[in-house]
Parts: sequence; C-alpha cells; structure tokens
Amino acid sequence: MNKKTLVIYISIAILLLAGIAAGVIFLYKGDDSGKKAMSRVDVAEHFPLLQAVPSDAAAIFCAGNLKDGSALFTDGTKVFDVLLSDGKFHPCVDFFRTLEEEMDGALSSLRSQPLAVSLHYSGSIVPLVVVSVPRTCTDSTAQVLALREAADSNGMKSCFYSSENVSAVLVSTSETIINSSVRHQDSGMSILSDKDFSQS
Repeated sequence: MNKKTLVIYISIAILLLAGIAAGVIFLYKGDDSGKKAMSRVDVAEHFPLLQAVPSDAAAIFCAGNLKDGSALFTDGTKVFDVLLSDGKFHPCVDFFRTLEEEMDGALSSLRSQPLAVSLHYSGSIVPLVVVSVPRTCTDSTAQVLALREAADSNGMKSCFYSSENVSAVLVSTSETIINSSVRHQDSGMSILSDKDFSQS
C-alpha cells in the first residue's frame, strides 16, 4: 500500500467517525424547548389507577382499556408473555385469558375501563392488577363480583377498594401485595409519592 492510498483511507475513516459523532450528538442532544414535565397531579389525572400502585413497584404497565390490556398480556408474541409465563405468573396470564373470554358477557361494561399492572419484589416478582370499576355503572356490584370470581377461579387473591380517587378491583397472586396497596391508599401514598418516579 502506498502513501497516497493510506492517506485516502485515513481521511475516509476520519470523515466516517466525524459523521457518526455528529449523528450521535444530534440524536441524543437534549431539546427541552416546549416540553414540561408532568406534575404529580397531572399524572394522577391522566393515570388515576397509579394511585392504587404501592410505592415499591419495580415496573408499571398501564393500558387505556381492559380489552386492549388483556389482549396485550395474553398475546404470545409480546414481551409480556415471556415475562408473565414464569410459574408464579401463570395464574395472572390465565386471569387475563378469563377476562378476554368474559369481555362480551359478564364484563362487557368494563371493557373500556383503564387497567394497570405493577410488578413488585417480595421474595420473587409478584404482579398486582388494578382494574377500574366506574362508580356510575348501574351493575357495578355484578362487575366487581365477576372480576373477583375470575381471579378466584385462577387461584388469585382479590379485593374491591374504593376511595374518593380510585374505585377498583385489586388482583394479585399475593395477598400481601393487595394489603400493601390498600394500606398505601389509606395513607395517601402510592408510586406517585416516590420522588424517583415523579422525576422520570
């Protein structure tokens, strides 16, 4: 290789590295103009079910409605199937399958209600499912009973919780996590109270 070829190759390498550096800088530069972080109140208004999630949650998933959320958690091609297919999560996946089956029947008036699923570490990863139950629903008692029966038939624990902010059925494989959610709500604490969560 002669000197001229070596200079050309080095020049091309430098240009490529400069292009890559410019691309990285452009893609990752912080452009916060016009963007404002949501306050705790804004988050609570947009995602009211987060008020039922204890502050020790390791991960949180929110779905705009029960129908889409159930489909997401039971679809075998999604990451949730891999995450929730562990032996301890199997009742949770079965619970969502039961909800899908009853979506056109007993749970038809809940299909448009929001859903939140949080994962907690309690010796192992334990899910908490929060399903909103509207206060204006004429057959809300039947809806709560249908949700609790679906949980019970899949070996999960459940309870109905209602406060001025949240009216929901809490479902988990661990009664401890459900009690933690109720305790946190009674004391006005939730994942929204966690400063690390509110900053992200």
